[in-house]
Amino acid sequence: MDKLPIFLDSTLLAAIIAAVIVAWTYLHQRIREKEIKKSALFAELRHINKHYLFAGDELFFTTDKRELEKLLNWAIYGPVLCVKNFDSYAIFGVEEMQQLLQVDFRIRNTDWLINKLCKNIIDISDTDIQELKKRMNYIESSVQMLIKYMQKNDKKLALI
Repeated sequence: MDKLPIFLDSTLLAAIIAAVIVAWTYLHQRIREKEIKKSALFAELRHINKHYLFAGDELFFTTDKRELEKLLNWAIYGPVLCVKNFDSYAIFGVEEMQQLLQVDFRIRNTDWLINKLCKNIIDISDTDIQELKKRMNYIESSVQMLIKYMQKNDKKLALI
């Protein structure tokens, strides 16, 4: 009879240890996932910034319509991946989340505009190119603000 309480005590202790290990593993995994998502968001923002920095600089009005069409097609960004995972925004406040959604919206509309311009490549004017560059500059500056916000709130990102 004396062995039964010892057996129960060791079983209870083993169960408590197992529960602590499971909880620690779960929390550690959640923290790691959050860091990965934050890094992915930061990387995509930097990628968007570089894309529009270079695409805007490379884009110029030229009478060579094939060259212009090539430059326009290269300027298309495509879907913003980070907005598909809303929980990736955890580092952002409400204003920054809204700004990221605006960036996604502007990128989508800019891609649409580029596709429209490519359909009428012969009729593109210097004014059309300047409008496109303004849109790209807006996206680039909005993304830079989000990058700075993330760097301000995460010392590891500030070093990048």
